[in-house]
Amino acid sequence: MSYKACFLGILPRLFGPIVVAAVLGLFAVPGVAFAQTLQFSASLTGTQTCADFDTAKLKLTLFVSYDGTSFNVFRNSNFSSLYVSLPIFEVYQIGQGSTNTFTVGAISTDVSHPALFEGTVKISNKSFSAVGAFVDYDGGASECINYGVLSAKIQF
Repeated sequence: MSYKACFLGILPRLFGPIVVAAVLGLFAVPGVAFAQTLQFSASLTGTQTCADFDTAKLKLTLFVSYDGTSFNVFRNSNFSSLYVSLPIFEVYQIGQGSTNTFTVGAISTDVSHPALFEGTVKISNKSFSAVGAFVDYDGGASECINYGVLSAKIQF
């Protein structure tokens, strides 16, 4: 069984049944509007396991654009080569005040590159931060699963 098949088999167990319309749909959170897309670098720290069962520590810098409806992850700093797009399928506001805090779930709808993010996003008028679990299947020559913590913080 390939890693891709294993990964796709694990996703429903992690999230339960997800209605396709919810996965493909967009969300709107009252009081949170983005006039522009935020672009920032993020740190991915964790583990990589490949088809040859070789496991290695993982520390990558990824580049993310966030527009309130999806996280688009790039491997280059000029945001020209898309690695994976993760439309947001769930969001719950868990805190209000000077900083709005949300629990956010995002999952790739691209069957050739399954990935997910589940974490916390905090937004204020001065900063944006995101931290959470990130798992993706990199179907390159070595067929690897990357998993770990994706975190970023930017000030404006």
